[in-house]
Amino acid sequence: VWRISGLLVDGDGKPLSNTRVLSDSGAVTVEDETDTDGAFEMAIGIPGAYRVSVWLEEHDCRVYYREGATAGTRQQATVVSVSNRDVGGIRFQLAEGLCSQRITGRLLGADGEQLPNDEVWADNGSGAIGGRIEADGSFSITVSEDGRYRIGARTNGCTFWYRRGGVTSERNRAALVRVSGKGVSGVRLQLAEEMCVHRISGKLLNADGSPHVGQWLWAWGNEGYGGARSGADGSFSFAVPGNGSYRLELDFGDCRIELGVRGPTTNHRNLKQFRVSDADVTGIEFILPEDPASFCD
Repeated sequence: VWRISGLLVDGDGKPLSNTRVLSDSGAVTVEDETDTDGAFEMAIGIPGAYRVSVWLEEHDCRVYYREGATAGTRQQATVVSVSNRDVGGIRFQLAEGLCSQRITGRLLGADGEQLPNDEVWADNGSGAIGGRIEADGSFSITVSEDGRYRIGARTNGCTFWYRRGGVTSERNRAALVRVSGKGVSGVRLQLAEEMCVHRISGKLLNADGSPHVGQWLWAWGNEGYGGARSGADGSFSFAVPGNGSYRLELDFGDCRIELGVRGPTTNHRNLKQFRVSDADVTGIEFILPEDPASFCD
């Protein structure tokens, strides 16, 4: 077991106590809370490349350690390599005005009501930042830097993006919201009629017929995409943006598996298409191969 340790201070160099500090390698996350002197120490059981971050609860915002500079975004983060030694002496300094900019607006269904099971986020190309949604559908996303952001949302697994005058199911048609020096307000994401209404559902099973639990899978098509995690019995159900043909796929590490005409496949020419046409698509059985992680080898 090795350790990542250091000191968390504010913009004036004063220690920050009782603050969560996290180290994330992508495969594992560990955390500690700073003591009265701002010190933190995290035990690392798995070697790897870690990014050290702080979650600022009062701002709903995460910022990352940068060596020799004040905190920044995940894209700017200094990667801390832990292999066969401790990494100490980290000075994690926050900055004045950090996470002070917000993107605010409303997230609504076609009838003007709040959407069920909804999510909202802002993405500037270096990662998505989640937002907080209130009971009336109003949302607030805190961003840690200036930039151009795409605003995305998901309801019942159906994903869509903000476009001036409405929304779009195509990410590359989304409007870029520019944040520069101050926040942005009045962003309105309201679904069009008959959008995110129909669902694709079925079961995800292991090769022996047992349920495969907790796996994210999604359906892609010309109209966009939707997705969900498989439940305790392997079942999945999610809405898709509109009528059209969709294909099912999922990832196991670096291996992407799609549902083909004759079962799981990595051959894009042999995919099973599911046609959504003013009705749900139900009863799908997606049976995985014996060893999904090595299926692409």
